[in-house]
Amino acid sequence: MPCVRDIGLWSERLQQAYADMGVLDAAKSDLEALMRSDEEIAEKLDADRFAAEEEARAAEVAEVITAGADS
Repeated sequence: MPCVRDIGLWSERLQQAYADMGVLDAAKSDLEALMRSDEEIAEKLDADRFAAEEEARAAEVAEVITAGADS
């Protein structure tokens, strides 16, 4: 796959534009570390949501049990 340098798009002006936009810094980032971080965040969000759903379900079951005992 050709890169910008291969097709003549690597002038000083374009390099400065890439630097101003943060493209050159983004190229230095560790993609695997970013992906791991995203996965960890997603797993925590899923766990928090699951815990909240379980808590709501337990409260619902307790309410039904109490209503049944009062009958």
